[in-house]
Amino acid sequence: RHHAAAVWMLLGIILASALALRLYDLAGQDMAGDDVLYSFRAIGYLDYVASANLQSTPVTWFSEPQWWQRLSFHDHPPLVFLIQWLFFKIGGVNLWSARLPFALAGTLSVLFTFLLGRRMFGPAAGLAAAGALAVSNYAVWISRIGLLDGFLVLWIILAMYFFVRAGTAPVHYVWWSAAVAAGVLCKYTFLFMLPVFMLLLLCWRRAAFRARQFYLGMAVLLALLSPLAVYNAMMWQARGHPDAALSTLIGQHPEDFRGLARDVKRSFDIFSGTKRVIADNFSIGFPLMAAFGLILLLSGAQRQSIPRGHAAAVLLGLFFAMIMLTLVGGGDHFGVILLPFLVLAAGFAALWLWRRFEGGGRAACVAALALLAAWELFFSVQSQLVARPMVDHRLLRSAGAPSRGGYNELEAYVQKFYQTFAGLPAANLYPEAPQLKRYQDAVIRRLAAERPGLMPHQHLLVRDDRLAWFQSVWIFERRSLYEAAPIHSLSQFLETLQARGVGFYTRFGLK
Repeated sequence: RHHAAAVWMLLGIILASALALRLYDLAGQDMAGDDVLYSFRAIGYLDYVASANLQSTPVTWFSEPQWWQRLSFHDHPPLVFLIQWLFFKIGGVNLWSARLPFALAGTLSVLFTFLLGRRMFGPAAGLAAAGALAVSNYAVWISRIGLLDGFLVLWIILAMYFFVRAGTAPVHYVWWSAAVAAGVLCKYTFLFMLPVFMLLLLCWRRAAFRARQFYLGMAVLLALLSPLAVYNAMMWQARGHPDAALSTLIGQHPEDFRGLARDVKRSFDIFSGTKRVIADNFSIGFPLMAAFGLILLLSGAQRQSIPRGHAAAVLLGLFFAMIMLTLVGGGDHFGVILLPFLVLAAGFAALWLWRRFEGGGRAACVAALALLAAWELFFSVQSQLVARPMVDHRLLRSAGAPSRGGYNELEAYVQKFYQTFAGLPAANLYPEAPQLKRYQDAVIRRLAAERPGLMPHQHLLVRDDRLAWFQSVWIFERRSLYEAAPIHSLSQFLETLQARGVGFYTRFGLK
């Protein structure tokens, strides 16, 4: 009883630490990359990129909304957009609402890593794996920005957890199928887990094919993925291709997605991408511990001192994650699929060391593990939480750091500007795009109903063209689309004055 209480107390400390690392100054860094495009569209659950971007979507392809076009998005499945949309509805349109779901998903990942590690190797391994994920710089980073991959880690861990539990309680195949569906509905990168589960089923879990609950789970999986399948089937019928991500996977490069064209790599070097990701995002101690754990897992599976299926789940997962990372390439966010397997391996290594030593040797082992954890924690704080590192050295700070270029201050200025000079929209800003015009007409009617008696906008906000594009979409294009706020770039403003004169603006009441 005392042992169980200590385990849960330690887990509480780990979860509190994980949450603190993910929530501290969460809105302090700029929106600066693809997270802008995801959050921008999630606000209204509207698949429109931005006026200054050449990427087309169903919103611009068709003059009338298609019955199927809201089932997914042109470049990614819909689940994370839907989750963010819900948070924006509850908390308003701000950086906290944009990032909070990812911070919570990251913390839940730590909890389920403990549950998975405990189920596979025991509570000590579960605590060590959860602690590693809690303080890992890579995990903290992906939990503090609004990239889809932040949820991908959670679905991988959940799918593995329910799969392991289904070995003794087949009813969990239903929950496993739901987690697999959630992973695919989050991002197609999750597909690397399908051969992992298939091999585990064929080699260690053939009894599943005789379980009624397994086939019930398959029905749940198909039902949950059916909207995505319908979306891609209808897009193929209407445009001759599926969504952008699937088009890339099958080697298509349709004109509709010319701005997203990227080849799937055919390299046999599955280690290069993994080595780069690890070198750029971890302190030295973490990968050494994970590598030691992988060797122990392989050795333990051969000697049958641990369940082979559990060891195979970690080793196969890491292997296929490395293959997927090699195929997709791209930025560091793709590599977070390695995290669940690396922390489980590190947790198993910690368990092995705990059992290996006794007395003073065990105390020294615990001290060494605590030092490694403290190193990674300091590495994370330096890399993610502070604007200026206390010790600016590569051994104590990751290669990448959040953007803090002053754009949050600009966002605060523009927010205050529209609070000081509040007004109603003077005109629809998207007259040449029928679906967007219809959408903004509804926005204008809603704003007029919510703010009776308010005068139309009298101020035109003009922005410098040289401002970074992603940040400009979040600060300015967002308000143009969802608030019909009169905003022009400087070049657009000057061209309009030259072509149409100042009367173009004054006739809308702008002074």
